[in-house]
Amino acid sequence: MFKGMDQSLKYTFYGIFAIFFSLFAATYHTLKVAFTGNEGVMNKNYYEVGLNYEKFIEDQKVMIEEGYHFEGSLLSLNPSLKKGVNAIEIEFLKGNDKINSAEVELKIEKRATDNFTKITKLSREDNGKYIGNIELENEGQWFFTITGNAEGRVLKKYFPVDVVK
Repeated sequence: MFKGMDQSLKYTFYGIFAIFFSLFAATYHTLKVAFTGNEGVMNKNYYEVGLNYEKFIEDQKVMIEEGYHFEGSLLSLNPSLKKGVNAIEIEFLKGNDKINSAEVELKIEKRATDNFTKITKLSREDNGKYIGNIELENEGQWFFTITGNAEGRVLKKYFPVDVVK
């Protein structure tokens, strides 16, 4: 194939072959990593969530105007929790009145992956507080979502929490 060619031209062709082989190997490796680490879609009903986004935001504003809100030490200005099991205590209020017939759950997640996402349904105590335990496996920033469902209406509160040793 290379008979009668100048030596420098042979090295040029060898270099081109090496580059093409390297590109194919890199593409194979990239695809292998992408397919073995694929977690799928994070939210199965993403299309419906997108369609109802404006309505959801408006419903949240109306509930806040009516006085619905959450209270608890977790909702302080700079909340921080420790790695491991943490006790959570939340109050779901309308104005100053505790809502006793609600369902409250806490979702914890690390962004960009579902590997650490956990949802904990908080149980209601006699004093009107909702309590539960969550386990935080890693340090760093976690994102919490408190969801309160009262009388068929849903209030959500999103916030980051720093987890320390």
